[in-house]
Amino acid sequence: MWVNGVLKLHRAPTIDQFRVSFDLDVDYRHDLDHWVKFAFEKRVQRLELSFEHVSSNPCPFPPFYRTLSFPRCNSLRALILKFLNVIGEVLEYFICNCPFLERLCVQNSAALVNLKVPGPLLPLKYLEIRHCHKLQNLEISAKNLVSFVYSGPKITMPFRYVPNLVEMSLGGTYCEYSIYQFCEFSSCLSRLETLILELPRIKKLIELPTLSNLKQLELIAFDASDNESLLGLTSLLKAAPILCRLTLKWYQSKGGRKVQKAPKCPHHCLKLVEFVGFTGQIIDVEYAMSR
Repeated sequence: MWVNGVLKLHRAPTIDQFRVSFDLDVDYRHDLDHWVKFAFEKRVQRLELSFEHVSSNPCPFPPFYRTLSFPRCNSLRALILKFLNVIGEVLEYFICNCPFLERLCVQNSAALVNLKVPGPLLPLKYLEIRHCHKLQNLEISAKNLVSFVYSGPKITMPFRYVPNLVEMSLGGTYCEYSIYQFCEFSSCLSRLETLILELPRIKKLIELPTLSNLKQLELIAFDASDNESLLGLTSLLKAAPILCRLTLKWYQSKGGRKVQKAPKCPHHCLKLVEFVGFTGQIIDVEYAMSR
C-alpha cells in the first residue's frame, strides 16, 4: 500500500500523533502490525486506529504487544481503538505499562469480554467504552479518573475506587438498568458534576440518590411518544440541589391523550433549561408547562 511507502520516507525520530482511518479488514492485518510497530518505535503520544466502515472480519489488535519493551510505551498518552477487535488482556497491558497514558477509548470491539482497570496510582483520566456488545465485566480502580463514558449492554461494573470522578455518561441497555440501581454505587460518585444519561426509551419514574455536586444534567431519550410522559423526569431535579443546567433531548412519534399536570418542583439554582426535540406535541407541552 502507498501508506507503507510514506512511512519509509519519514526521518524524524518521534511523532506526536499517528492515526489510521481506513475501511480495512483482517486481510490487512500485517500492514496494521507494521504501522503500529512504526508508531511505537517513533515514540508516538496519541495512537488512533479506526476501521469504522468494516462490516465483517475486523482486524485484531497486533499480537506483538507482548514483546514490546517497557521504554517503548513511555511516550503513549492516548490510545483510541474503533472497530478493532481488542481483548481485555491487551488493554490491561497498556494500562499497566504506559506510565503516562491518560486517555483510553474503545468502540465496537467484538472481542472485548472482561476488562480490569487496576491500581490507584494509574495516571488514566479519561475512559470511554462504547458498543462492545460481548462485554460482561468491567472493574475500575483509578484514583485520577475524572471522566467515564460507557454505552452498551448490561454488565457487572464495580467502581472500586474513583474518588475524583466528575463527569459520567451512560447509554444503551446498561443506562436503562443503572438508573434504577444507582444507589448501589452512588457513594463512589460524590464529586460528580456532569451526568449524561442516554436512554433507549422513557419508562417509569426515575429517581436518583442525592448528588450534591451535580451542576449539569443531560438526558437523551431515543423513543418517546405522546403515549408516554416526560413528567417522570421531574424527580431528577430533586437529586441535584445545585443543578444549574438541564438539557433534554428526545425523539418522538405522534399519539393522543390528555395533558397531565406535574407536581411543583422549585429549583432555585437552575439557570438554563434546554429542550431539544420540541415539536409541540402533548409530551412536549406538558413538560414545558411543568417548568
